[in-house]
Amino acid sequence: MKSNSIRASFLALALAARECSTQTFYGPEDPRLVTAITTQVPINGVANTPDGRLFVLYARVDGSKGPQVAEWDFSTSTGTAYPNEEWNNYTTGKDPATHLVRTNSMRIGPDGLLWFVDVGSPAFGAPVILPEGPKLVGVNLTTNEVQTIFNMGNATLYNSLLDDVRFNPLAGKAYLTDAGAPAIILLDMATGESPEFQGST
Repeated sequence: MKSNSIRASFLALALAARECSTQTFYGPEDPRLVTAITTQVPINGVANTPDGRLFVLYARVDGSKGPQVAEWDFSTSTGTAYPNEEWNNYTTGKDPATHLVRTNSMRIGPDGLLWFVDVGSPAFGAPVILPEGPKLVGVNLTTNEVQTIFNMGNATLYNSLLDDVRFNPLAGKAYLTDAGAPAIILLDMATGESPEFQGST
């Protein structure tokens, strides 16, 4: 009897879950929500400037080819590799210090630069190219050129996955999350120094 009641409870839960998964929203649309852009490739992040420039970060975890970071052109509904094609064109044998190996996130910092967090591994699950693969790259939005590079090789491991960054302009620090070898990495923006890695192995 107890077994039958448990089985009935599981059946009820399964039916409830099925009902929830097939629900459709028929309510009014919020007029404040509008579609900004539509792409054929999944986007992992966006950043926009006060003057209306928009940058997109394409998710390339499926192995698809093309730029990782692009500036969006609203008139043509296309993205152009940013800051240029060469930075977005890393292949085995090229210098990982001067190319985006695999960009995981980006944001415009309090200094006005567009910052890229480069995981430093060429594919999801692949070892990090140490020491020059993992880095924080800052692009000057006026000149559209790379202005600053912080190499994170001394604070990462072969299985690190630099995930994101936040800035504290008053303290002159940046904080990077490592989702592969769990840690929060402190970066001194004035000296470029960060403590040796203290996370788990």
